[in-house]
Amino acid sequence: MTDTQLLLCVVLIFYLIGRCRWRPESSVAFRSILFSPYRTVTGESPIGNRRGSIVFSDPFVPLRPLYFADASDPVFSPAGVAIRTLNRLSAMRPAFEFIRYEDIRLVEQKDNVVILNGNVRAKCRTPTLARTFVSQMTQLRNQNAEQREHELRGMVRSAFDIRAARGQCRRSSRLLRSLQITANTWLVAITSVYLLTTSRFGQAGATLPLLFALEIAAIHLSFVFYHTHRRQFPEERRERISEVMRFIFCPPTVFGCVNAITANLFSGFAPVVVACVVCDRAEFEQFSYRAVRSLKFSRLSIEDPVQRESLDWMRSTTDKCLTEFLVTAGVHIPDCLEAPAPAGVEDKSYCPLCRTQYRFTEGVCPDCGIEVCATFESII
Repeated sequence: MTDTQLLLCVVLIFYLIGRCRWRPESSVAFRSILFSPYRTVTGESPIGNRRGSIVFSDPFVPLRPLYFADASDPVFSPAGVAIRTLNRLSAMRPAFEFIRYEDIRLVEQKDNVVILNGNVRAKCRTPTLARTFVSQMTQLRNQNAEQREHELRGMVRSAFDIRAARGQCRRSSRLLRSLQITANTWLVAITSVYLLTTSRFGQAGATLPLLFALEIAAIHLSFVFYHTHRRQFPEERRERISEVMRFIFCPPTVFGCVNAITANLFSGFAPVVVACVVCDRAEFEQFSYRAVRSLKFSRLSIEDPVQRESLDWMRSTTDKCLTEFLVTAGVHIPDCLEAPAPAGVEDKSYCPLCRTQYRFTEGVCPDCGIEVCATFESII
């Protein structure tokens, strides 16, 4: 491999890096490849750790952006808040630390980190989410139990507001259209000019013009990105500047500028609502089934009966809003809990959460920690 070919490989690698985004463990990604319908990306990626993983967007056609939606994390309740932590004894299973409102003396924010009583307790995906968390925490801890219940019900209902989510999607599409067209114009122009220059002067002669064109494109797209991002997220100045600096000093990553904006568009909505907006009907129904099973069967790692009772209130409130939303969307709820067909004659049970089938009749799913169902019958 020549030095020129090595340099081109480096440019290609940085381009692909720009098409990747980090997905925290508690969020869901929505991705489209080569104009295919949007699909949900859940579970672990080959590149990741116990806190999250890398999601690869379409590497060839940066026209359909990548979206993210955050699950209920932290979990608010009338008595306190449960913040997701990592169980040191079992890194694969998340646990929650419950904090009562009466024990919260000081709530602070530093970038995307939330500090309670002087200790770092939560790290949000963006400063906006951290700011929202701090605002909600401050408001709830200054209210009584009745006021908190009313406020929390409103918070849950707003997360399932399909009209607001569709309006957000329409507004962002109009706002991002110019940035998308500009990015794709630069990509097509640079690729075409490089191929023509290579055919006439060879790879060595086309390398310097390629690097120069990438830097000019990075500067131009960074300018457009900065103004588009400021219109969409006026308070995210620090994140906006850091993205611009990354684009300028690493030009091939600039073609991921659209994803840098769309990744945070639906941060205030439930993932099932985002699936209804961007996915086709089949994918939305499949994701709805997983959402219902996850809410019904997943359990928080909290042993205190008072704390669990408080969080069960939040679970029931969320379940009610989710059921109302799915019924309005035309999803048949009993279908969500329908048992899978046995994959083979040796399969004796299945996990009601992940639907993995096993050959034993008693025990728990090693991935979910849920007791398996010994019969292939629907759970109502």
